[in-house]
Amino acid sequence: MTSLAPRKPTELTANLLADLTWAVPGGVRARATDRLASAHDASHYLLTPQAVVVPPDVTALSAALAVARRHQVSSTFRSGGTSLSGQAVSDGLLIDTRRHFRDISVLAEGRRVRVQ
Repeated sequence: MTSLAPRKPTELTANLLADLTWAVPGGVRARATDRLASAHDASHYLLTPQAVVVPPDVTALSAALAVARRHQVSSTFRSGGTSLSGQAVSDGLLIDTRRHFRDISVLAEGRRVRVQ
């Protein structure tokens, strides 16, 4: 039977922050101002992430996901679109791919798209 009790938000521990900083050097934002700036999208939801991760490449992205998995922290992606339903907010890790993941190729006469 599944519990309907609200889940406890993830806490950014010193170990988690150290592991993220090692995995994505220069790409981890944990200051309150950075986290609050990413705490909303076009929806009415307001969830403050424990940290915002801005990976410069797929290797750093993979490392950040491995850290999140190891620490059992949820990860939410924020990318090109706006969300009207709260999909781009999180109280875990917010992984922002808007800046560094912009390589888009249209394939098969527009029937497929490859995004970096």
